[in-house]
Amino acid sequence: MAADTAGKGNVDAGSVAEAIAYPGYAGTPKRPGFLKRWFGTRRDSTETPGASGLHAGPEPAASGNLEATFGADERRQVPDSSQLPWSAICHLDVDLGGKHGYGTGFLVAPNIVVTAAHVLHPKGFKRGRSVLVMPGRNSTTAPALFQDTTNFYLSPSWRPEADDPGLDFAVIMLEGNAFSSCGTIKLQTLTDADLARLKKEKTLVTVAGYPSDKPRGTLWRSRGPLLEFGETAIYYKNDTKPGQSGGPVFGYTIDDTPVVFAIHVQGDQDSNVARRIHGLAATAIAARLGTTSIA
Repeated sequence: MAADTAGKGNVDAGSVAEAIAYPGYAGTPKRPGFLKRWFGTRRDSTETPGASGLHAGPEPAASGNLEATFGADERRQVPDSSQLPWSAICHLDVDLGGKHGYGTGFLVAPNIVVTAAHVLHPKGFKRGRSVLVMPGRNSTTAPALFQDTTNFYLSPSWRPEADDPGLDFAVIMLEGNAFSSCGTIKLQTLTDADLARLKKEKTLVTVAGYPSDKPRGTLWRSRGPLLEFGETAIYYKNDTKPGQSGGPVFGYTIDDTPVVFAIHVQGDQDSNVARRIHGLAATAIAARLGTTSIA
């Protein structure tokens, strides 16, 4: 298993603004920049849901060789990020005051991105000044314009040094509907009974994001069964690395609709951890979506 660690490795302490080379432009693009669309074909699912109503979903084509980390690294690169759910997963570049941190988020509305709090306010740094949101990025390609924003919400109780997964959630608010072409990922609050069924059935769940140990801006995902869950967190051994924090943890409904039920936030040698989308996290997200609750 490749383990993630909250707040560690997301910050490139000596970095400056990233230079992105893409067709038609030279040098470092201004924020926001533009990347062209990259198309491909999504495979159909051959799996069926269990009693929980969720299943593992389509299997993207494998790409490239894998690296060994802590044992076998079972992450796979997503070769086509122009199709849902991958097009709604965002690479985040956070301005930490002359230094840059990188993480992952996901679109739940054309102007709302959900991520982890420690991506925007990591250990050893003040709260980020701004965040550049890059949905569906695949190296030097993406299905939409980038957008830079200073408008984001973290729980007033969030303290980076505390490593509390119960408070490790954040919501980024964007202007207009610039990302409407990227699509969105449906949210769902799973009950303890739902999670118990997922665990019993050994249903594979997917974690996806932009790891710091892979080429910058490439999207990777891994699958694995749910190990355990608590009041605010779920635990699994899906392979992840720093930079994937804030990424979605999801399954698929019977009609192959991706459904996110947790936010990947941290991990250690024993397991990785995600913040369940319920309670305080669900309330905060729902408020920014202009609704009273998340189903």
